[in-house]
Amino acid sequence: WRWMISGQGTFRLCWDILLFCLLVYVAVVMPYTLAYLPESDFQNGMNVFMTSCFCFDILLNFRTTFLDEAGDEVRSPYL
Repeated sequence: WRWMISGQGTFRLCWDILLFCLLVYVAVVMPYTLAYLPESDFQNGMNVFMTSCFCFDILLNFRTTFLDEAGDEVRSPYL
């Protein structure tokens, strides 16, 4: 099918690693900066970037293949 992304592909692996790094940033750095540091342009830019990545990830999940019970990769965008 057109425009489907393999769930076991390199792009998906790199995307998941990027999201993991962003989640670590949200869990560790964000509380510290909100509590102790004044607002900055970098912080606002990171917030926009992270929100955009998380929203794009939701859309990307609709176009990602998955494995069925038999272990076959399902490439159809329809269930």
